[in-house]
Amino acid sequence: LVYGIMSNWKTALPAILAVGFPVFVFDVIFMDYHVELAAIALTTAGMAAVNLGPAIRNMISEDTAGTKDALYKAEAEYFAAIDDAMDAYKKVQDAPALAAHMNAGERALKGLEADAAS
Repeated sequence: LVYGIMSNWKTALPAILAVGFPVFVFDVIFMDYHVELAAIALTTAGMAAVNLGPAIRNMISEDTAGTKDALYKAEAEYFAAIDDAMDAYKKVQDAPALAAHMNAGERALKGLEADAAS
């Protein structure tokens, strides 16, 4: 009931005036300047949070989105470089055996040439 009344400004404003004014005039709740300053500060902070909060969240989320996209791009480049390195490793993995076969073949050819020359 109270939430329903206070959530609509058309009913909340008369309710606050009808209840709030007598409460402070007849000292049901004593309000000195400390309490008034605290209420002003809390109200100002609440209004700033309501009005500036979405703008700040959008600004942070835009910066975060840009950073996230940059990180995803760098990660994709990193994984592509790893894949390239793995492909290159697979291609040269048999290079020592190939070089040994070529050297053996060259030695055999030189041996045959030496036999033919003599």
